[in-house]
Amino acid sequence: MLNSESLRIFVAVARHGSLSRAAAALRISQPAVSVRIKSLESAVNAKLFVRTKKGVQLTKAGARLLSEADPLLAALKNIPLKILAQTRELSGAISIGAYPTLASYVLPKIFHQIRPDLHPIDVRVVTGRSREICDQVIALTVDFGIVVEPLRHPDLTIVPLFDDEVLIWEARSKRKQKQRGAPVIVYDPSVPQIAEVLRKAKGQELFDRYRSVHIPNLHVIADVVASGFGWGVLPRTVALQYHSSRLTPVKNSPVVRNNQVCLIYRHDLIEGALYSFVKKGIVRAWRTVDGRRSLAAKSL
Repeated sequence: MLNSESLRIFVAVARHGSLSRAAAALRISQPAVSVRIKSLESAVNAKLFVRTKKGVQLTKAGARLLSEADPLLAALKNIPLKILAQTRELSGAISIGAYPTLASYVLPKIFHQIRPDLHPIDVRVVTGRSREICDQVIALTVDFGIVVEPLRHPDLTIVPLFDDEVLIWEARSKRKQKQRGAPVIVYDPSVPQIAEVLRKAKGQELFDRYRSVHIPNLHVIADVVASGFGWGVLPRTVALQYHSSRLTPVKNSPVVRNNQVCLIYRHDLIEGALYSFVKKGIVRAWRTVDGRRSLAAKSL
């Protein structure tokens, strides 16, 4: 196998014309030099030196390798310097993955923090289910993930951002329909927290009974309620994502925790300036979430 140390020893032997003189110059044993040269010859599948009375001489293959070795070693020597320079620069490309519903809600907050319009940063956004985003972060195809209830994994760092909540919403508009008798509750029966919200609402005497409209789509529910019809049971992120100016929580609505939204990234990645800047920007975006103190604030 080609490696920088074998190439360095090869260049020394070629320059000194002798294994023993090269070994002395490099301050290693002659047998160690011989082993490296044989390993290199095996890697390139060619004889690199022939023995002479004065020492060794390059073959044609050896001469060709020598012409390639110097620039290659110089490039290898510069790699750490280039990496160091890159880690100090606030520029480059990063990728952020998020569940589609979350993406519309979280990305504006994040972009206002990292400002890709002011810094030479290229951002690639990936959407998918939280489990898919987790898998991509683990596989190093996505740098950061904004996901709900991520699975624990030894390669992941998980930073809680905020707890999403399910509550009852109504339209802000003065034209909203007045609830006559039992209120109309619009909800998606597949949302696990629905039953608890309605049970608590009854317990708090928000209503004694209600009529229901079942819609299996949270975004459609938000649209219907924002138009002035009924009350909608929605996660806070969904309500504020599409209708932050048109929806408001019903007074005294019970609040039930939905899912914890978290930032995930691999803890073994190199902490360059760009990576650190974006990570802190994502956390800063959640110092407050809609007027509430976020979990992420504790991470700063």
